Amino acid sequence: MKAERLRLKYLTSRPSGDAWASSVDDFISLDAVESWTGQRLPLGDGERDLSGTPCKPGDLLFGKLRPYLAKVHLVETDSVCASEFIPMRPGKDVEPRFLRYVLSTEDFVRLVDSMSYGTKMPRVDPSDFLDIKLAVPPPPLQARIADYLDSETARIDTLIDRKQRFIDLLLEKRTAVITHAVTKGLDPDV
Repeated sequence: MKAERLRLKYLTSRPSGDAWASSVDDFISLDAVESWTGQRLPLGDGERDLSGTPCKPGDLLFGKLRPYLAKVHLVETDSVCASEFIPMRPGKDVEPRFLRYVLSTEDFVRLVDSMSYGTKMPRVDPSDFLDIKLAVPPPPLQARIADYLDSETARIDTLIDRKQRFIDLLLEKRTAVITHAVTKGLDPDV
């Protein structure tokens, strides 16, 4: 099975239309997406009178402002995305999860960043972005790759959570030892 090299604009279509953030329950701002992981961050409602592009579950968003931050998000609910994103709707032969992983690779982000313009707030032009060629394997292989990556990243995230809990417990122990030494001294028989 050989991967085909196709331009992003032939693998996806652009969701169109304008919508007001106040017309939906979910507005996706650039600040609400974590760099590199694409996870949604728990932010407040923020401004609700902004307009953006309506998105459906399965759409992908790539942050065109400061592309080196690698803000790539797979939309899970009907929502409106901010204008700082390049919204894409994967075609029928493209697994959205696979494409999200491809768009999140260091090599891809570096390539997009090299195409950006501006110094203070660099951004990438959507037409240049959509002209990038990607090697895309057949759909069944895309799904297998995405399943594997989902499984492995979930396992790694679990390990990170366990280590973080261990670190938190050690910090609590450290604080308790310091408090005990300061308030009661080193000799327990005193």
